[in-house]
This record gives sequence, C-alpha cells and structure tokens, in this order.
Amino acid sequence: MGDLNEEHKTIVVCDRKDPRKKEGNHMIVPFLLAGSFDLVKQQDKTDERIFPYNPRSVTAGFQRERTALGITGLRYHDLRREGASRLFEKGYSIEGVAQVTGHINLNILWQVYTQLFPHKLPNKFKDLTNALRLFNDDL
Repeated sequence: MGDLNEEHKTIVVCDRKDPRKKEGNHMIVPFLLAGSFDLVKQQDKTDERIFPYNPRSVTAGFQRERTALGITGLRYHDLRREGASRLFEKGYSIEGVAQVTGHINLNILWQVYTQLFPHKLPNKFKDLTNALRLFNDDL
C-alpha cells in the first residue's frame, strides 16, 4: 500500500476524476476523517491498491442498491456534495474541504456551497464581533 502514508494519515488518489484531464491527476488526500483511516487499516492486503475495485463496479453497485431501496433522483456524485456540506458544517475552511473533495477550482466550490447555511451568518457575525471586543479589551 504505497499510496498510504500512515504517519500523516493521507492517501494518494491516482488519476482522480477530472473532466479535462483523464490521467495523471494524482492528489494527496487527508484520510483521518470519521474513522476512514481505521477502515483502510482493516482492508485485506491482497492487492497494492487499498480498495481493489473497478470504479465501474462501484458505480453499478451504488445504482443497484439505490434502486433496491427505492431511492430516486440520487446520483453517486451527490454523495460528494453531502460530504462537503458536512465538512463545512463542522467548520472546515474552503481550502480544507477542497483537499478532501478534490475541487481544484475554489470558485466552483464557493459558488456551490455558499448558500448552504445563510441562517448561520448572523451568529457568525456576532461571534466575530465578540472575539474582536475581547481582543480589544486585552490590549
């Protein structure tokens, strides 16, 4: 498992999907989120790949299960958006989320996710104002 760096808990995703470039899209990805590192460590080491599956098989399996569960209108790609949304909810920066999701263009990521939590903006402003007040009081 040469693509796994246990010390840094990162993996190299080879040929990550990109609509403009089909090969050579290798990216180092943090892999310590929500127990995913532990999942990797549990995999049988029968192959040099961490998850030795054909990408088409994964997509077909997803579609099969989605149909069996009677779920309509859900695409595999929607899981990426859901994961990114959860990271933003946890307070990850846009750069941190991009590291996990593989978004190279931060503008795209920003445009898609800026409308997720508009109701939280007043509290964020209030928190920032309180932090600045505390900072000024310490001076």
